[in-house]
Amino acid sequence: MEEVRARQFDVQEVIDLAGEAIQHLYHAKEGLHSARDWGIADVFCGGVIITTLKQQKMYDARVEIAYADEALRILQSRLRNQMEVRNIQFEMSRLANIADYIFDNPITDLYIQKEITDARSQVDEVIQHTEELIRRVYTL
Repeated sequence: MEEVRARQFDVQEVIDLAGEAIQHLYHAKEGLHSARDWGIADVFCGGVIITTLKQQKMYDARVEIAYADEALRILQSRLRNQMEVRNIQFEMSRLANIADYIFDNPITDLYIQKEITDARSQVDEVIQHTEELIRRVYTL
C-alpha cells in the first residue's frame, strides 16, 4: 500500500511539473506571437521604437522559456529517464540583436523574423510532446 501512495505522489509531482512547464511555454508562445507581430511592423515601418518593442517581447519569451526549461529539467530527473522529456532553447546571438538595432533594415528584420518563427515551432513541439507525456503518465 505504501508503494502505491508513493507512486501516486510521484505521478502527481510529474503532472504538476509538466503543467508548470506547459504554462510557461504558452506564455512564451504569446510573447513570440507578439514579437512576430512587432517584427512584421519592423520590416515595413522600421524604427528604434518598434525594434525595442519587438526585442522586449523576445526577451519576455526567453524568460518564460528559461522557466519552462528548468521545470522540464526537474521533470526529467523525477522521471528517472523512464520517459523522454524535450527541452527547449531560444538563444539568439548578441550580434543579431545588435545588428537589429544598428542596421534596422528589412534583411536584418527578416532574419530576426525567421529566428522568432523557429522558436515558435520549437515551443509548439515541446508543448505537444509535454502534453502527450501527461497523457501517458495518467495511463500508468
